[in-house]
Amino acid sequence: MFYKQRPREQGGRTALERFDCQIKSGVIACLEILNEDEVQKVYCEFHDDVVVQRKLDNKTTYDFIQVKTQEDIREPWGLNKLFGINTQKGGTLTATKLTNSFAGKLLQHVNMFGEECSSLIFQTNIVVDKKVFELMASFGSEQNDNKWAQLLLSNYNGAFNNGGIALTQKEIVQHFNKLHFQEDVPYLKLRNNTYHSEVHAKIYEYSEIDLRQREAREIIIKLEDLVFRKSKEPLKDFSYEEIEDKTSICISDLLNVLAISHDAYLALKSGGDAKAIRNASIIQRTLESAGVSQKSIAYCSQCKVYWDLWVRESSLDFLDVEGISGIVEEELRKIIDMEHRLKFIDLRKAVEAVMNNLKKENLLFDLKKDQVLGAFFSQIVKLKS
Repeated sequence: MFYKQRPREQGGRTALERFDCQIKSGVIACLEILNEDEVQKVYCEFHDDVVVQRKLDNKTTYDFIQVKTQEDIREPWGLNKLFGINTQKGGTLTATKLTNSFAGKLLQHVNMFGEECSSLIFQTNIVVDKKVFELMASFGSEQNDNKWAQLLLSNYNGAFNNGGIALTQKEIVQHFNKLHFQEDVPYLKLRNNTYHSEVHAKIYEYSEIDLRQREAREIIIKLEDLVFRKSKEPLKDFSYEEIEDKTSICISDLLNVLAISHDAYLALKSGGDAKAIRNASIIQRTLESAGVSQKSIAYCSQCKVYWDLWVRESSLDFLDVEGISGIVEEELRKIIDMEHRLKFIDLRKAVEAVMNNLKKENLLFDLKKDQVLGAFFSQIVKLKS
């Protein structure tokens, strides 16, 4: 009997599957932090499913992402589901319907946060009706004759209070232009086969860590656990400290997951290295394979910074710098095996050999041992990039 009777409902299973998709969206979003460009943090289950904090020209903005999946892929997201528009008998819409719609809940963010709201993103595993895209495109037209757009414009002020101030049509259009629909997202598909490969590719793109399949899977599990932990715990006092602790993911969290030395990363970052994560990762994995301690990894990373600073500040011409680098590369190749593994025990002698050769070629200038050691790691980074 136990196996023959069907359960009353399976809401719990489908809810978990939908939450799993939200976790995947959070993982993909937080990996962009590794790019060390605009994305500073990702917030989980705070104001929306996923919120991406960006910083550009000293201005902080937020992307609000709502993740919605459907098991029935035959029924696309249409005007009714997304905006609350009843398209029957000429079409009707009320302010309340707009407020409570999926798009309306996203639009509340721009009404609440103003210019801090950069974009509103609706992500889904299925397709969106072409009428929705026609509607959104009409907001970029000076003469908007789309009847659904006119319904939205006429109900907007009634749906959103805006502190009791009525917005102009131009201001309302600006709000709608922040709204974007990402349809048929591969990693949100309920029977997905591309998610793991996409995460693996992004890790390599941003850090150039060449992971084996097992290593990649372990990191993905850790990333998913991180997003899950940042999504589940209720907030109590809503202080800045609590919000950051319980909901946000930043570069330190990702360094922990990827097992990249904080000290090595910070040394390179403070030294102006534009690819600090990638280079810290390369130096760390090169030295770890030689059995070197974390303290020594941080020291060698700092030496690379000393070398980079010396090159920038020495005012040497191109030929001199390339001449020094060529001598370093020649010695480096003697202490690296066929698989690019460093024979760390021979590194000290290699540094001394380089300094002697530079002196003979009148290229030593005011270089110190730490700077020459840093030149070795600069070449290692180039070799493995």
